Amino acid sequence: MQNLVTRTLAVSALLCLVPLTACESSSGNGTTTPKQTNSVDATVSGSASAQVQNEQANPAPNVFGAGVAGGTLSLWITGQDGTFVTVIVDTEATPIPATVTVGEPTVATAWVTMSSSTAMIYNTFDGSGTITINQCPAANGAGLTGTFNNVKLKSELDGSEVTLDGSFNLLVGAYAGGLTCKSEPVNNEPDVIGGDDSTGGSCTQETCDGPCCPYVACQTQCAFACVTSPDCMGGDGVACNACVLGCWDECDASAACISAIDALASCAETHGCDTSGEDTTCAETHCCSELQAAY
Repeated sequence: MQNLVTRTLAVSALLCLVPLTACESSSGNGTTTPKQTNSVDATVSGSASAQVQNEQANPAPNVFGAGVAGGTLSLWITGQDGTFVTVIVDTEATPIPATVTVGEPTVATAWVTMSSSTAMIYNTFDGSGTITINQCPAANGAGLTGTFNNVKLKSELDGSEVTLDGSFNLLVGAYAGGLTCKSEPVNNEPDVIGGDDSTGGSCTQETCDGPCCPYVACQTQCAFACVTSPDCMGGDGVACNACVLGCWDECDASAACISAIDALASCAETHGCDTSGEDTTCAETHCCSELQAAY
């Protein structure tokens, strides 16, 4: 008989193969995997200059982290020097992951505001530059990475301009509703979420419409809460596994979904596939039909 814990952990890893709603976020090929921390490494140049750097373990809504509300993605970045950057992206108008063009606040579909350490307020304007967002977070606690690409901001007070460049890694600390995600990665190559059962060919999944799709976001959030709990962080394997196993009941998954994920995990185990989530190539190659049946 298959080990139930291994089976469930295999499914948790395989959820990362589902487009639009990944284990932590929807991500394109070749993008940076988010770390479980909030960090920024950016530079402000022009009429004023600053090094915007910081790292913080837990997200703090409206301070340092990310938030989701009704299709809008908000990013909050606080530097150690006191610089505060806010990014707003309307994903209904600009689905992510993507490189989005920023413009005038409340007018454009994406914009940036910045308060300097001297309390000077700057805003983006038409043709200000772009921001690359590499993932589409699907649940509270999910991570995303991105870059500021020659983003120009203008002072509300005197019209002086500065340019913001750099990178960020943020965790979602507030999640309500959902974002509009796209399956294509930033480089516009199609997501490949599996391989042909025998030949290793493509196993694309344009949409998630299987019996388990309604539960992916809940399962993701529940599993994340488990692995960051004192039991898991403290090394109590029995309690940690029990918590992860309980997520299926917590999310009230249907019998059809349970049957499909059982077949998917069984296939992964049969082929000796890695269940840690570090490498899904084996499962993608050998379990395409099971993956498509579930999602």
